[in-house]
Amino acid sequence: TAPGSPLLRASVWMRCSGAHTLRDRLPGYFEVLLSTAPHTVPADVASEVDKDLLRTFPNHPHFSGADSRGVTALRRVLLAFALHC
Repeated sequence: TAPGSPLLRASVWMRCSGAHTLRDRLPGYFEVLLSTAPHTVPADVASEVDKDLLRTFPNHPHFSGADSRGVTALRRVLLAFALHC
């Protein structure tokens, strides 16, 4: 496994990426993207996201199947990101 505390990764990532600033400026934006993404992301984009999901960490238990915890969470984030772009 990679060094570092998994408990700190999210907060470190938010600070290093500047996401915390965006979150503070636009409260609720990510939640809006998450709620609308499944219905508004173009089918070809969603298809590309789904195609690559099972290739991400194929040996990790959280990414072992289409409905596994990691795949579900990553799909939500990627579809929201697709709308943001």
